[in-house]
Amino acid sequence: MAIFSTKIEDDAKEQQEFIRTQDAGSDGTDKERHLCIPARYQLVLFLFMGFFVMFSIRVNLNVAIVAMTNASTTTESLLLNASKVNNICPREAGNITGPSQHAGKFDWDGKTQGLILSSFFWGFILTQIPGGWFSRKFGAKYPFGLAVLLSGLFGLLMPVAATWHYSALLTLRILQGVVQGVSMPAAHHLLGLWAPPNERSRMVMIAFTGIQMGTVVASILSGVLIRNLGWESGFYFFGGVTFVWFAGWLYIGHESPSTHPRISPKERHFILFAIGTHPGDTFRSTPWRHILTSLPVWAICVGYFGHNWGFYTLLTTMPSYLGKTLQYNIQTNGIISAMPYLI
Repeated sequence: MAIFSTKIEDDAKEQQEFIRTQDAGSDGTDKERHLCIPARYQLVLFLFMGFFVMFSIRVNLNVAIVAMTNASTTTESLLLNASKVNNICPREAGNITGPSQHAGKFDWDGKTQGLILSSFFWGFILTQIPGGWFSRKFGAKYPFGLAVLLSGLFGLLMPVAATWHYSALLTLRILQGVVQGVSMPAAHHLLGLWAPPNERSRMVMIAFTGIQMGTVVASILSGVLIRNLGWESGFYFFGGVTFVWFAGWLYIGHESPSTHPRISPKERHFILFAIGTHPGDTFRSTPWRHILTSLPVWAICVGYFGHNWGFYTLLTTMPSYLGKTLQYNIQTNGIISAMPYLI
């Protein structure tokens, strides 16, 4: 009985300490380590940078394809109807940089460009559920890290593939989608193991803001790089950055607080106590019938579908519209394409 009451008192003290640290805004680390970034936020920052790099790679082609292709091929069908419909804006001196702006290397028509730009999503949709299952069963550190690394590697190969044949570029773009499809479920799995409930929204926000920031920076920087160094430069720059990121990820990224070799004992205890323990690592059966008949689930799906439709349609096609139809030069194109995502 005495042992039992002592255990209750110890648990009560532990709970009181946890509540006190939450009320005080403490992150569970020692005061003398206050200026250091806690291990869980190091992980979140690298998740942020991982999404930043992946979306930079994804967005770069959307901007680069404007400079890669010959505008006369893209707008040929529209010009045939120019007497009936004002489809193409007149070229004004303030908008263009000269003939080289529209003298792309590849004579791909609008259909071919559409296939290349959309092919990413053919691969992306295939690995969402398998990526979550794999991360849950074998760990998420390497699936997320390899998703970023392989995206960069495929990006580095795209200039060569495009020169060879557009089908080779199409294949690399599909493969980029396949590997990036793993990144979302892997990141969610890591955040589930690292984010205390009272910090979860903040940590998720930081990590996934990398998507918006990568879109904004890549749109602007791609235009600058292409204008000054050629259409290949963006692929080489963003692809090369992934190797730098991956080297840091091998050191910073860890599956859970329990396996992190450098986390302070106090922070480890803080995270594990806040999240709670989960009995065993076995899978529970997924209640598919309840999921598929849940109105809240369908409401989320419809809302998310609508959001993604607008987000990715603009992300994929706006640079081509601004360049080929509105006749903006590549640098201005990148800046305007970034504006919706910056705001």
